[in-house]
Amino acid sequence: MLANPTPERTVRDYTDVLPSASIVYDASDNNKIRASLARVVARQNLFQLGEGSQYDFTRVSTPGPNLDRFAFTSGRGGNPNLNPFRADQADLAWEHYFGRKGLVSVGLFYKKIDSFIQTNTVPRAVADGTVQGSTIGSFSQPTNGDDGSIKGLELSAQYDFDAGYGFTANYTYSDSESPYSNDYDKNLPIPGVAKNAFNVTGYYEKDGFAARLSYAWRDTVFVGNFGFDRYNLGRYQSAYGQLDGQLSYDINDRFQVTLEGSNLLGEDATEYLQFENLPFRYLSGVRRISLGGRVKLGN
Repeated sequence: MLANPTPERTVRDYTDVLPSASIVYDASDNNKIRASLARVVARQNLFQLGEGSQYDFTRVSTPGPNLDRFAFTSGRGGNPNLNPFRADQADLAWEHYFGRKGLVSVGLFYKKIDSFIQTNTVPRAVADGTVQGSTIGSFSQPTNGDDGSIKGLELSAQYDFDAGYGFTANYTYSDSESPYSNDYDKNLPIPGVAKNAFNVTGYYEKDGFAARLSYAWRDTVFVGNFGFDRYNLGRYQSAYGQLDGQLSYDINDRFQVTLEGSNLLGEDATEYLQFENLPFRYLSGVRRISLGGRVKLGN
């Protein structure tokens, strides 16, 4: 007989002081320089805090003393002791305005991170129905990482033409580092931070009709470490790009119909362990099309 573990209750509280300062300098009629300093906090994902532990078991089919008994294989769970994301950040940007509705900008940023959230997969012994009474399997759980940094560059441009169409484009380079390590690498990147990322959006809006097409791409991303047996390997999400689109039409002042599509190219998402030829997870690309409407109530 396998039973759930004894429930646990966790109560926490914390206080953060978040000073910030910013300044804008008008270098000329068409040029601005912006600078800011701030202490920032981002709350934890509630699902990461409150998700209970899940344990997966399988019936042993190998001949021996554990034949037809249930053995632990893997599991995952949340972590109620997670701290929020905390960092000190500095930003410096130059903006140039041109034409009636044009903008190009260049920005530099730096973040000194006190705590961030990462996912670790480690070996764990869990009680089961085997003769030994427990089996070691992999268990994934979010944990806090400390003392990281991110520095980088951001380029952006946008223009709105008088005919009703326009575009926005953005590119970000991020160089992140943490004391995180595994059996192959030291000073690994902050989990979830891509070194290169860009997005481009084109749109058209006129006479109640609107169309928007967006493409976003990011480089390979470090997710966390995956430990099994005596090995500890890095887990990575492969580079990924996605094309989304949206059409809408205002029937009148109150009614609007919309047609939206996500992942129009059906791009697949993949993960690997440490080396690209060591696949870990494959998610088949799903193209989603949705038809909807909006109703405006009141005056």
